[in-house]
Amino acid sequence: MRRPLSRSWLFFSLFLLSAFNILPLHAKPAAAPPIAVSVEKAFDYSANGARVPLRVKLENTTGSDRKATLQFHEGWNGNRRTSHTYPFFIPARESVHAVVYPPLSYNLVYEVKENHEGASPIPTDTEHRKIVAVIQEGAPADWHLLSESSYNAAVSSCDLMKWPADYRMYEGQTCLIIPEKIYRTHFDEAHRKAIRQWVTGGGNLWLIGDRGLSVSTRLLGNGRILHVPSLDGLPEEEKKLKLEEFINLHEKGNCYPEITSAAPYYFSAPSTTLGLGLIIFAVLVGPLSLFLWAPAGKRQRLFLLIPAISVGFSLLLLLLILAGDGTGGTGSREVLIQVNPQDHSALISQNQICKTSVLLNNTFQLPENAGITGARMSKARGSIKEKPIEGAARQGEECGGKWFTSRSTLQHRIIMPVSTRAALTLLETRPGGAPVFQSTFPGTLNGLTYRDASGKYWTLEQLPPGRKMQASPFLPEEEPDGPPPLHFRASMEPAGGELGPIPTLPSINWEKTSVTVSGPVTPQPHE
Repeated sequence: MRRPLSRSWLFFSLFLLSAFNILPLHAKPAAAPPIAVSVEKAFDYSANGARVPLRVKLENTTGSDRKATLQFHEGWNGNRRTSHTYPFFIPARESVHAVVYPPLSYNLVYEVKENHEGASPIPTDTEHRKIVAVIQEGAPADWHLLSESSYNAAVSSCDLMKWPADYRMYEGQTCLIIPEKIYRTHFDEAHRKAIRQWVTGGGNLWLIGDRGLSVSTRLLGNGRILHVPSLDGLPEEEKKLKLEEFINLHEKGNCYPEITSAAPYYFSAPSTTLGLGLIIFAVLVGPLSLFLWAPAGKRQRLFLLIPAISVGFSLLLLLLILAGDGTGGTGSREVLIQVNPQDHSALISQNQICKTSVLLNNTFQLPENAGITGARMSKARGSIKEKPIEGAARQGEECGGKWFTSRSTLQHRIIMPVSTRAALTLLETRPGGAPVFQSTFPGTLNGLTYRDASGKYWTLEQLPPGRKMQASPFLPEEEPDGPPPLHFRASMEPAGGELGPIPTLPSINWEKTSVTVSGPVTPQPHE
């Protein structure tokens, strides 16, 4: 027989229940992550397919030294393209600051391997705009009229001097707008040189001068430097008309040379030997196994036969591929070297395509300041398709992952600035306007074409380094594509050193390498 609870026990139970309901439950606070990360963008807007400058801060919240790996990658729902990895060592209770330049096509995210955290997105506007511009902090507010939709421009504003002197800073921009006085006094020479390197690759620098100044243009490589007048004091409508005039002078060049013929580097028809091998494999694991080697009553043999046949056929197939295709690959490279004697520098732009066989190693070294993008090529129904490479990885100077994969046709575009004193010097101008040149390039310049200030063309069939030679007049049948006035263009045999092709995977045999050099001619210094 069950006895009811006494009244005292009933009151005691109610008291305990009330106490639990009234007293707050003190949950243990979530532990702070061992590595705290903050990311700051340089600009609000960036063009698609460019590197994006980010200032990162990693703070060690623990009492011991830690190592962390910061990884940036692109993609949606785990479909990742290129990933860039940056390792850091962070002393106890200290923080590390760095500026990194990951590429951006869409949905750039980052994660810290040390924390085992999920990916964090970085909101970045990558709409396709005619102009993606940065206005230097301190410029008059009139220039922000560019942000109006009628100009199809995306405009950011910051103090560029607070960021590193590196051409990669501006790669995602098509235009920098800086008051000329600020450019001459506030910017140091290292930052001005980095901006000129960016201009050489196709950027546009607008230097704002005094009111009433006439617009002047100076070409530099694939880009230009525009000297434009101030908008101060002009009526609103006139300001807009002036901006429209400047935009019409604005161009974004493509500095990557075109591959002359990609046809040899596409895979031919499927291998007949491989097709015959697959038929033999099907016969072995099908009729022969079922009716000869493992007939009714002995089917248990299939548990050994099928794996043995598969392993044996795989090894045979590997040997056939190695014997038929070989290792490494073949390819073609087109290299454009744009020199800027003012800075003793050059910008190398390289476009390459290759057809790979079996690759025993797909990692290679590339200087940290060099940019690389890639695409997988395919040919279907008479057309050529490009698909961005997925699964490529880069950590510092080491590139790996799927930049190069076996039995593929791949295209890569690489850009890198280098220091050089190579130049084409105009020693004198003889009667009739004939120029006399001397070259300090490492190889012979072939088919040199020069355009003087009046627009007249001059040519030299060959100009070896160190030789003084006079050019002959050249009358083209139709207006050629450059060079601009006081600039030259020539081809050069591939050379080693800083003005050679940018090396990538060593096992690729580059059957053809074409090198073109161009830039302004250096006048003979006065003694």
